[in-house]
Amino acid sequence: MGKTPGLLLRYMASSALLGLNQPGLLRRLVLVAIKLAGKPWARPMRRELLLYLWRNEMKNYEPGPYGGRVALVLAEKQRSGVIAGDLGWGRLAPQVEIIPVQGNHFTLIEPPLLEANMSRISPLLGSSSAPAAEDKRAEAN
Repeated sequence: MGKTPGLLLRYMASSALLGLNQPGLLRRLVLVAIKLAGKPWARPMRRELLLYLWRNEMKNYEPGPYGGRVALVLAEKQRSGVIAGDLGWGRLAPQVEIIPVQGNHFTLIEPPLLEANMSRISPLLGSSSAPAAEDKRAEAN
């Protein structure tokens, strides 16, 4: 079954987990995470659960070709072993723009780096929807 969230499983009664198949276990974990929402002491358990669920989904995910533009926000500090360059997006999309930002995967959205990084990312947000909005206005006329 793979690694399961240790803190969360210690919180749950072991009898609630016996006999559960993978989908059953995932449903049970999601219900517990929802129940713990908003409780500050439960944040580590919720983070662990979300990482577990994300890893579980990513194991089975097979990306396909994408014909549009990709803006890859890339933290300047990468852990060792990470593929250099476009992280493999070039195989899937014809246009990959790399946007380097300060920090690592986690710190790039925390102060004091957040403001500087948002100034790099903000111009990209909504830029893909602008042509669609212009097309709708043209169709209306």
